[in-house]
Order: sequence, then structure tokens, then C-alpha cells
Amino acid sequence: FFLYLSSLVYDVILFTSNQEDDLSDYVINGLMAMSNEAFSRIAACCTWIGDFLTAWIVTDMMLQDRMYPNWCKRLRRIWASYGGRMRIGVFWAVSILSSTTVFFIVVTNYINWDHYSTTSLATTEFGRCILASVILLLDIIIVIQDWEFPHFIPGMDIKLPGVNTSSLKFKVPKFMAVEAFTIHITGKWFNYGVLFIVMILDINMWINQFFYKPQYYGQYAAPDGTLYTVVDLQQLSDMDPQKLNYTWRVQHINPVDNDTYIATDHHTGSMYTGIAIGMKIITFIPIFLSFSLFFAGIAIMGRFTPEQQRYEELQDDD
Repeated sequence: FFLYLSSLVYDVILFTSNQEDDLSDYVINGLMAMSNEAFSRIAACCTWIGDFLTAWIVTDMMLQDRMYPNWCKRLRRIWASYGGRMRIGVFWAVSILSSTTVFFIVVTNYINWDHYSTTSLATTEFGRCILASVILLLDIIIVIQDWEFPHFIPGMDIKLPGVNTSSLKFKVPKFMAVEAFTIHITGKWFNYGVLFIVMILDINMWINQFFYKPQYYGQYAAPDGTLYTVVDLQQLSDMDPQKLNYTWRVQHINPVDNDTYIATDHHTGSMYTGIAIGMKIITFIPIFLSFSLFFAGIAIMGRFTPEQQRYEELQDDD
């Protein structure tokens, strides 16, 4: 919020100090200097990192667990072998190999989703809203199901993935605070801190699909509901909005290549049905349910720390 207010002040000073020159290149605005496609690829990579770390930490936590000594004895013994170097080596080997593969597929579009979405996997904006809200629900359930929720006070020495320590410590320099202090991040807070960032991306995905209109992204719908994307950036920059429709682009010829405009547009299997906003509200139900469970869990189980609860139980026994 402070950065937003500072940007407004900066823009006001910029325009009031010099009203003759073109200062549009120096204005702070909401543009990210990248296309929606580039942002989507970056978001996909970040989401993979967050989900991978979450899945790995939960698995690693279960294999390090000592509360259930009779569960998977052999696998846990192998996992903790060589002084913990086995779990560290497996983590870095799997993470590097899998992340490299995923990043390659996302960045190069080696596996083209449009090739598969033309069949029964085709989605509409309503289905994509449902998908995003259910993913957010599952993310919050991952947090709620933790046996140490909502305090996350560790009862075991659970080490962080890829390292042989159970926490991270950062010393804040004294010039940045009234008194020097240390930030101590345990495995649980590290795990769910990353997951929190993933939740923000999931909410952003839901919002984008909730308010989705093809023309906002240089797209238009065919009579069968499938989408076309205008890939020629020059056409998009000079295009009359009235020309961004299926009928016009089928009937008119592009003088550059003497072919219809639609011939150079990218056809996807994803669909747009134009469903009303009122119907899309239904997709908010999983999100509402997830946050209701989250805050209800905090209200019910977060009033007392485990130490206070044990003290209360001892008082009741007396």
C-alpha cells in the first residue's frame, strides 16, 4: 500500500515538474512490460516450485516422523541413512531433474495443450473458474490438516528439504530496526509460506477467469464457442475493436499475404460461452468454504497454544 501511494506521488511530481516533454516512458503504472503469455509461463513455473516444495516437504516430514515408529520402518531407515545425506541427495536430484523438465515444457510449449483440449478435455471459462477455486480449496486443506495447525509449534526436529537443518535464521541489522533481532523460520512456516504465494497465484487465476472476456486478450470466439487468438502484434495495436470478431476476420482479406485474416490466427480448443457473472458466483463456493474452514479452525483450535492446553488439562485433573 505504501509503495502504491509512493508511485502516485511520484507521478504527480513528474507531471507537475515538466509539462512540455513526453514523460510516458517514466510513468509508474500497472503495466508489467510483458505479455499475458509471458506472465502465465512465469506463474506456471512459480506455481510448480511452490507445489513441488509443498509435496516434498509433506513427504519428507512423514519419512522423518518419529511419532509412529512402526510405519514404513525400512523406507524410513533408508531415507535417514548416511547421516541424512540420502534424503538431501535425493531431493536435489529429483528437484533438478523434474524442474528442468517442467520448465522446458512450459517455456518451449513442447507439449501443446491446444492439441489435447480439442477433444473431451476442452474447457470453458466456467470450468476453469471451478478448477481454480477447487485448487485453492485443496491448498488450504493442506494447511488445515497439519497436526500442529494453527500454531505450528514443532514437536519434532523436522529438517528442511535439501539441507541438514530444521530452521533458517536471519539476523536483522540494527540500523533496520530499533533493536537487532533474529528471524527464525522453522520447516512448517517455510513450507506454508511458499504455499501462501501459490495461493495468491491461484486466486489471481480465478479472478482472471471470473472476469474473462476474449477481447481483453486479443481473442474472439467462433460460432462453435472455440477461441481464436490474434498473434500479429501489429494488427492488435492498430485494430478497431469492431474488427475483432469471427465474421469480420473470415470475410476480409489481409493485403499483406492476400489471405483472410483468420488464416494467421491461432485456433485453440478452449471455449468461451459468455456465461453470466451471476452464474459464475457459484464458483466462489469452494473458495468461501476453504476460508471458512481456515478461520473456523483458527477460532476453535488457535485460542490456546499446546502448552496452555496441557496446563488447562492438568488443572482440570486436579
